[in-house]
Amino acid sequence: MKKFFFTSCLFATLFSFYGCDQNLSHFQKYKNPHILTQARQKMLTLELKGDPNETASKAFSILYKIYYKLDDPKNGVENQFPRARWPISADLPRNEWVGIFGIPVSDKIEQLPQDYESMNPPVKIEYWEYGTIAQILHIGTYAQEKPTIDKLVRFIKSHNLTITGVHEEIYLKSRGMFFKGDENKYQTLILYPVEKTNVKE
Repeated sequence: MKKFFFTSCLFATLFSFYGCDQNLSHFQKYKNPHILTQARQKMLTLELKGDPNETASKAFSILYKIYYKLDDPKNGVENQFPRARWPISADLPRNEWVGIFGIPVSDKIEQLPQDYESMNPPVKIEYWEYGTIAQILHIGTYAQEKPTIDKLVRFIKSHNLTITGVHEEIYLKSRGMFFKGDENKYQTLILYPVEKTNVKE
């Protein structure tokens, strides 16, 4: 039991500081909102309900434990940063939030290691669809995201676009299991799938 706990914490820490030694300079252009097209991505996913301060570390510790048991999971994956989708309104109490946490994996990955095929809640291998998206880079704490989100939403409306899917975040640089680091230096891509708004004549 102690060994499992330590291993899980280790993988969560690896996830949390994934972006620390990465060159994130090419993401800085997204400080201003952009519209772009993104291909679908095969993902290793886990859905959990509860306060994200608790569920995120739990989810990613489980996901990374499985991820490193897969055969060549990085093959062909350009953006390997962990991410999460948030389908429930942020106006709800945090203990009612639902997070769908995911790690990108190779298209060649078809099944989970046998020991993890019957987990509850289930870990899945599935595609996340994208298409046309609006995206912005947030630098700072998660509590400070709202002005960045509002800026992105205004940009979407000003380009005669409509949000068609859920709020998603890609964690370029984030907190650790044991050390928060400098929260003001966290870097998060925030995105929404969008489409042209139908204009009635």
